Amino acid sequence: MCSSGREPNFVPTRLLDLSQWRKDKTLRLTRSREQLSGKAAYIALSHRWYHKVTATSTTRANVADRYEKIDFHILPSTFTDAVEAALYVNVKYLWIDSICIIQDDPVDWSTEAALMSEVYRNAYCTFSASLVCTEATGMFRLNNMNNIADIILPDMNQGFTTVRFFQRPVDAGEVLEASPLQQRGWCFQERELFPRMVHWTDEQILWECRELSSSESCPTSEE
Repeated sequence: MCSSGREPNFVPTRLLDLSQWRKDKTLRLTRSREQLSGKAAYIALSHRWYHKVTATSTTRANVADRYEKIDFHILPSTFTDAVEAALYVNVKYLWIDSICIIQDDPVDWSTEAALMSEVYRNAYCTFSASLVCTEATGMFRLNNMNNIADIILPDMNQGFTTVRFFQRPVDAGEVLEASPLQQRGWCFQERELFPRMVHWTDEQILWECRELSSSESCPTSEE
């Protein structure tokens, strides 16, 4: 069901190419429709804007250089964390609004804004930075170990297995509603249209798709 309604050959106008990241920590913009044959799987990032996002946006002055190279050190930590997460699931293209839309070009912005629903609908997955985020932090968090207990129990094969218990269950709906990201108007569109979404929150990583909602404490389902 997650693929229903998707256009098999859609790609955004521009995507971030992550293929050189493991080699030298660089990215580059691609003219996706010209350079990619057929449909390329890509991740879309949903995030809050703050000073560094605005300061590192794509503009008419820097877009030509970005087709050649973007150095990692200028990017917000949320963006570089999203790159790492995308590569972890073997997806080599990433769409980020501030990077893939020329922000000071009214024609480009209006054209791309009109396509944004298609970008989210046709993404392989959307990563949502649904956490309290400052300019110095990214998406990744350490687990709150005070809420977690690992207990070693004997198993049926005369060995032992580790069972993880969450002492206080996490209500995924409450966690998301408390997220600053969910206060953005764009988020209504993003959550309605996505085929799959991974939410990084201050408490846990959450999953939503058209068949399942789950969390780290309830990995099989979140009723």
